[in-house]
Amino acid sequence: MNIVKSRLRILLFMILLCSYGILGTSCSTNNSTDTIATNTYQITLNKAEQGDVEAQYELGKMYFTGSDINQSYSKAIKWITKAAEQGYAPAQYQLGVMFDRGDGVAESDKEAVKWYYKAACQNYVMAQYNLGVMYERGYGIKKSYNEAVKWYYKAANQDFALAQFNLGVMYYQGNGDTQSYNKAVKWLTKAAEQGYVPAQFNLGGMYYRGDGVTQSYKKAFNWFNKSASQGDTESQYFVGLMYFYGTGTDQSYKNAFNWFIKSANQGSALAQYNLGVMYHQGQGVPKAYNKAAKWYKKSANQGSALAQYNLGIMYHQGQGVPKSYNEAVKWFIKAGNQGHVKSQLYLGLLYEKGEGVSQSDNQAVKWYTKAANQGDAEAQYFLGWLYFDGKGVTKNIKKANELFKESCNSGYQNSCRLVKLK
Repeated sequence: MNIVKSRLRILLFMILLCSYGILGTSCSTNNSTDTIATNTYQITLNKAEQGDVEAQYELGKMYFTGSDINQSYSKAIKWITKAAEQGYAPAQYQLGVMFDRGDGVAESDKEAVKWYYKAACQNYVMAQYNLGVMYERGYGIKKSYNEAVKWYYKAANQDFALAQFNLGVMYYQGNGDTQSYNKAVKWLTKAAEQGYVPAQFNLGGMYYRGDGVTQSYKKAFNWFNKSASQGDTESQYFVGLMYFYGTGTDQSYKNAFNWFIKSANQGSALAQYNLGVMYHQGQGVPKAYNKAAKWYKKSANQGSALAQYNLGIMYHQGQGVPKSYNEAVKWFIKAGNQGHVKSQLYLGLLYEKGEGVSQSDNQAVKWYTKAANQGDAEAQYFLGWLYFDGKGVTKNIKKANELFKESCNSGYQNSCRLVKLK
């Protein structure tokens, strides 16, 4: 379970007019408010033309959003720029966002950095965070982890959760400073305690593994549970897994199933696979092969080799789906090409017998070899016989005996009986 990437993102939200409620107006567009809206615009325009910096900023936002007036990016830029050039930090930040996104201006990381820097130097927290991101990514300025850490620190010390999280990730990865799990935990905890989901998830991972903290499955479960309760798909899967095995919490198939369902319905291939297993084996739910096949297929279609293999088995045996060697081969090939050893073994068997495919000793050798090279004892046994009989490969008794011995050393008794006979 690796710590997730930092999920850096520039804060690109616009601060809407209604957030400030100029002169008590709201964002309603009812006819009864038209006169008030017009008066608000006129009052704001008069103040802006007289050099009132806040009015210039508010007027720019009105033009940007088209709130009670015709939208105009050019006029929005004009008035926000006037406010920014007078040193008004919110306007400088907003101008940086507009250059970052290309809203009403040609997109320019360099200009975005320029305005973020001006606002950041006035301790404007969102600008400090965005400037840290730009330094970390090298957007519009030379990449510098040290500078990124510097600006994240400024924002983090103002309790800005995203900056705290990114700072924690940088200490975890050792970017911009010596790697420090202790500092990573410190900053991730600050962000997590503010309810920031990625921080909660990563803390869960660190406690699970014991990275920079004393390993504690109970604390891992608690942090995963917090982020899962906020709808995080990965966290929901891990909470389900911990309930399934009783790790850090009381074992409960029922609770495991409930969390797997939440995660699976959000598209988690791992949760979908585990639901398939629970229905397949009747763990916490009545055994239902058709439901097992349904969830395996969802997971398999997302590329899960485990689900592809299990679905292949169900088609091979006709469990929950019509029996079909062709479908079995299809799913075994998908899993086998991902290195799933038992799928490779089954493909060897199916090609050797000609079930669902044209019989081919050459293909049997190919798939047995892939599995045997991964140490599968059965594959080594069956491949040994093909070398012994010279099927699909040049006959080689010495090679056959070597494969039988390898298989026996792995505990496969059929091979051991052959070794004893020699």
